[in-house]
Amino acid sequence: MKIAIVSSSFPPLSSGGVSSAQYGLLQILKKQADLDVKAFSFSDIRAVDSDSNEGIIRSGTPRLIKKLITFSCSMFFKLKDRGTIAYQTSDILSNAVGSLLAAVKIRKFKPDIVIVSDHGAPMFFIQPFVKAKYIWVAHHNPKRFVNNPLLGNCSIPDAQFATDIEKLCTKKCSAVFAPSNYMKEEMERSHGVFENCFVVPNYLDETFVNKIQPLRHKRVLDEEYLIFIPSAGSVVKGERYVLSIIMWIHSQVKDVTPVFLLGGELSKSLEYEISLLKDIKVIILGQLEYSKNIAYLKACDLCVSPTLAENFGMALLEALTSGVPVVAFNVGGNTDLISNAKNGYLVEYLNIAELCEKALDIIETPLSKSVVLSATEKRYCRADIEMSLIAHLKNK
Repeated sequence: MKIAIVSSSFPPLSSGGVSSAQYGLLQILKKQADLDVKAFSFSDIRAVDSDSNEGIIRSGTPRLIKKLITFSCSMFFKLKDRGTIAYQTSDILSNAVGSLLAAVKIRKFKPDIVIVSDHGAPMFFIQPFVKAKYIWVAHHNPKRFVNNPLLGNCSIPDAQFATDIEKLCTKKCSAVFAPSNYMKEEMERSHGVFENCFVVPNYLDETFVNKIQPLRHKRVLDEEYLIFIPSAGSVVKGERYVLSIIMWIHSQVKDVTPVFLLGGELSKSLEYEISLLKDIKVIILGQLEYSKNIAYLKACDLCVSPTLAENFGMALLEALTSGVPVVAFNVGGNTDLISNAKNGYLVEYLNIAELCEKALDIIETPLSKSVVLSATEKRYCRADIEMSLIAHLKNK
């Protein structure tokens, strides 16, 4: 059986949640001797040396074309829905050329099954040219970002148009995979009820993570306590609370010197706020290759995530798989990963005080790496995920 896995990108070029989750599928399925598996991207304009060994074939829309389409979509929704944030439709149309180029390569592969991520709706452009059974993976879902001002004033017409395109795709799918119960419910709310909609958690290969050595940043001293905040510059991941978390924790700790590592690119406003912190050490990691991001994470003592919406939480899973405890809001797919007082804490949504207090609890009474790993394995059983995935595929 031949299987094609489609995503906007794959590591090491991207460390985003969707890309790493689809990469996890590749890692599972490559272990099966009776499967011929390749991965195809539609938003990469370059390849990397490891692609041939990994079975990754990359495509992407040329930068100039992508910019023109993005600009055109932006102007259209500015006129149609003034004062709102619109990017869902642009994510689809600006990747049209890359998806069509990927379709040509997938067609040559002649897959029996295509497992396609929802973000960017590449199936809309690929399916007319590649006849196969399709499985839709509900990572993103445009509709879940509207009507929540904390996530920005997102355009409802934009989200609806993107969802309508997705619905044209899902009607032709053999099955839908959702990484969490939360995303299954969101999918059924926005796209309708599916006969074959299954919860299949995102997969992270423990062996892959274990091969990556912890890396302490050159600005970090051996005795300092490292706190990782993933995707700190993302509105959805709780950018508005990052400064408060840093200042609160720093003001309360007594026996350690905290250093805050901020993952991802920051907005100009947050970067400026961070620059005003004179007595607090904050390191902005920026956008890193996947393995290097995990290497910095593995050297940390604690992960604090104020994410406001979470489909499953690959960054949190990466921390937990590295033995790093996590404190996060009780929202979305976070509930599938964290066991209170065992591998971290889930706190009431938007309760920043409790989030910081639980972080302080872990700083003062550390959870050992072995305890974190054991609790995570009980909560997130890789063997069960592998068996479930293979069973669903072989029933298609």
